[in-house]
Amino acid sequence: MKRLALLIDGSPNDAASLAWAVDLCKRLEAELTVLHPHHQEVITAGAYEMAAVAIDNSAEVKRAAEAARAAFETAAAGFGRARLVEVDVGAPEAVERLALYHDLIMLERLSQSEGPDVSLMNAALWGARVPVMALPPQHAAAIFGTVVLAWNATAQAARALHAALPLICKAERLIVLTRQGSSAEDPELAAWLGAHGVRQETWQAYGAEGQSARAWGRSLLQHAKEQNASLLVSGAFGGTLSNFLGFDRTTEKICTGADMPVFMHA
Repeated sequence: MKRLALLIDGSPNDAASLAWAVDLCKRLEAELTVLHPHHQEVITAGAYEMAAVAIDNSAEVKRAAEAARAAFETAAAGFGRARLVEVDVGAPEAVERLALYHDLIMLERLSQSEGPDVSLMNAALWGARVPVMALPPQHAAAIFGTVVLAWNATAQAARALHAALPLICKAERLIVLTRQGSSAEDPELAAWLGAHGVRQETWQAYGAEGQSARAWGRSLLQHAKEQNASLLVSGAFGGTLSNFLGFDRTTEKICTGADMPVFMHA
């Protein structure tokens, strides 16, 4: 994992997101591309007595670009493997372009109570089919402490595991979580982890049988929090047409409710 990318939007969230990204790239000895997409446009909103009413976003675009540059210069000071790229295209299109040349796309949250922008998550997970790390609103330096893997023996969970292996190998410990009612330990997964040098895993169950999808998501997050997880690795389930968000309810809850970084793959 040697080329990572982060999207920023010129909001106050940029500082924490950049701190996460720079810290991760330093630990992985990786390159960082910080992308700020900004698309200036004048939209005709309607007409009144033969006069067109237009919405011009150029002032807001300029302000956001200046804020993004300032945040980048502060966060990347002294880190020579980071670059800022500004593009005049929509953010989802920028994500799909960027995914061609990077190992991981990092996305910041919209606010303390909201997850990453849904259109960007859709573009990365379902469009480009690349791993995504959804960053929490506050930076913490213990990303390689306890990694929690949500395992349900699906292709999505396996792809997330394979992509996150460079992070898992640096962790102090790995906790494999399976849903209550399923087999507690997967011997094939244990063998795969052992073959890749991961030998500090423990196996735990979470949740309660009969829970709704959202409740499973809440239980997973609560259990990860109780274990002081510094990173959650999970498959992403859904698709662009699965519901209006593009995610199933468990994935949606994880994306919007986590207070640790969440590494996902579809």
